[in-house]
Amino acid sequence: MLLSERAIEIRKQFFPMNFGNGVYAQCVNEEIFREFIGDNFSAVFGKSGVSNIEIPEFRQEFTARTTENFAQVHKEFIMFYDANTPIGWSTGEGQDSITFYMRNTGILPDFQNKGIYKTFLALYLSYLSEIGYERVSSKHKPFNQSVLVAKLKAGFFVDGMEIEERWGALVKLVYFTQEYRREKFKNRFE
Repeated sequence: MLLSERAIEIRKQFFPMNFGNGVYAQCVNEEIFREFIGDNFSAVFGKSGVSNIEIPEFRQEFTARTTENFAQVHKEFIMFYDANTPIGWSTGEGQDSITFYMRNTGILPDFQNKGIYKTFLALYLSYLSEIGYERVSSKHKPFNQSVLVAKLKAGFFVDGMEIEERWGALVKLVYFTQEYRREKFKNRFE
């Protein structure tokens, strides 16, 4: 989907995101993105991270229609690079008019635990806030402690749990880019 002119200008201010030592993040087109994660997803998440539910033939036409509708949503396809070598990715989309859903981020094992995700997350949350999102949500497997801890340290809150047929149990997190939303959340649950 094409971004608004305002969002395009904001994107130019934030990307490429330079993390130092030749490591950076850059927005890419969906084709480049999907090719890389197709080849590398299991290297980051193992076979348990892949949902193998095939769509039956009788449902494929309906799924094609909903996929076409979903294409109208604001999406981000971001690749991480070391020099010019792809080392990771992040993707997400607008969930509603105030919420951006961080769908998936992965960094190849040789580049994990080097502060790349922490640096990216801080810059990315600023970018999403500047675009106008007031909430950033994500879902994670309960045993994915590294990302859960990183996001909690960055100011995310646990928003709930979800159990579904594709991924099993998931911890739902939310980050508020606006203080009034953060305070409302705290007040509602304290």
